[in-house]
Amino acid sequence: MKSFLKKIIFVFSVAPSILAGQTRENDSMFYVWFDQVIGLEHTGLNNGKQFVNLDANKIFEDKHPYFYSNDPLKGSITYDGQTYYDINMKYNQEIDALIVKLNSPSAPSIIQLVSDKVESFVINNFKFIRLESIKTNTHFVSGFHQVLLESDELMVLKRQKKSKSKHIETSESNRLYYEYLGVTKYILFYEGMYKNIKSKSDIIKIFPEAKEKIRKFYKTHKRLLKKEHDLFLIRLFDQIITPSVSKNEF
Repeated sequence: MKSFLKKIIFVFSVAPSILAGQTRENDSMFYVWFDQVIGLEHTGLNNGKQFVNLDANKIFEDKHPYFYSNDPLKGSITYDGQTYYDINMKYNQEIDALIVKLNSPSAPSIIQLVSDKVESFVINNFKFIRLESIKTNTHFVSGFHQVLLESDELMVLKRQKKSKSKHIETSESNRLYYEYLGVTKYILFYEGMYKNIKSKSDIIKIFPEAKEKIRKFYKTHKRLLKKEHDLFLIRLFDQIITPSVSKNEF
């Protein structure tokens, strides 16, 4: 077994030169194959602690602490300098931690990764990056942030933090449940600075030359703003602000 692993590691070490002309997709396929051969439990992803979900059967109306789904989702992780692909994972927004499922011949392991070592991850095609004690115009921020929009000039980030509250079932059993509700904040990275964007006025202060366009967009897309705030911001920056910044109109 050891000699076999040595051969695999040798192939892995020369892979960058062999695959230099290949596409990124082919590269990721190689790393997936490599991780499958040696087993994810033998990679750096095993550098974490066992995770036990004590509230698994106590969630009220599917208001769980995870991003997007209570079920594991496929994605990729850049962890401790190494990128891993096709990983089953869940992002816990209460404790701001990434939970991964590592299958092994004996039994699957549920590992909570060390958050400080997670540079970025993509889960169900949603990208997240980690900020560490970054100063905004109002306070310091840390933790995982979803990348809503990214261009050469700017980046729009979303931070959602969930908290647990008790819910007592009104029946004879008086069974205790928990529900997790989130608080959302948005941050703009522009001209080397991170700034909180809570309202229309915050955006206008940053881009005063586009004031009329921004006001018109808010007026025209009131329903979208109320129903899908993320999509509203993506379209505002993609259609109005980013093109103007790119043309040096500001």
